[in-house]
Amino acid sequence: MERKTRKKLERGLLITGLLVASFGLLYEGFHYPWGALFGKETIPDDPAPVSEHWVEQSVAEEAPVYLVGEDPYNEVAVLPEDAFQVGVIKIPKLSQADNVVEGVEQGSLKLGVGHMPGTALPGETGNCVLAGHRPSDLLRHLELVGENDTVLLSDQHTQYTYSVFRTMTVEPTEVWITEPVEGHESVLTLFTCTPYNVSTHRLVVQADLVSAEPLE
Repeated sequence: MERKTRKKLERGLLITGLLVASFGLLYEGFHYPWGALFGKETIPDDPAPVSEHWVEQSVAEEAPVYLVGEDPYNEVAVLPEDAFQVGVIKIPKLSQADNVVEGVEQGSLKLGVGHMPGTALPGETGNCVLAGHRPSDLLRHLELVGENDTVLLSDQHTQYTYSVFRTMTVEPTEVWITEPVEGHESVLTLFTCTPYNVSTHRLVVQADLVSAEPLE
């Protein structure tokens, strides 16, 4: 009797495991940016804004000592009481868009991609630094973005087009990626944790500003 019960339990666990694995594969397959494999790019619609307040000036309280990463306690991170919208970021190659909010605290990163205070705002001279969590739809497959790919970044009035000039993987302590880049006037730096679900390093994409167009 015990033997039959044990076999039923083992069979049930096996079926459950297969169902979970199948669901995971289906989820990943559904969200995978298949168009990127065939050179197809799509500009998605803007997400709903997270705030009516827009950032006009970005000031850092102190210099960063490490590049923000995944927080195992992120589920209980407190959302900011006064969120400020910086803009919207779109990656046509991945067919994904997300809001950009001021701040890189865990609460802010639950609202979208965070703009690092004290770095350049979209379109400004210097280095506009954005950080986000890897599980987000925008950054889940950031490794597919490469040289000459386009990143669109808009604020309240203007859409800025950036062209990727390099990607790299760095240690969390390599905060030099947030500094101005020699030989590049207006840079966008986007980073997230890597490898996925391990988060020991940071995957970095850097892009040059190539054009700016007023929004209608």
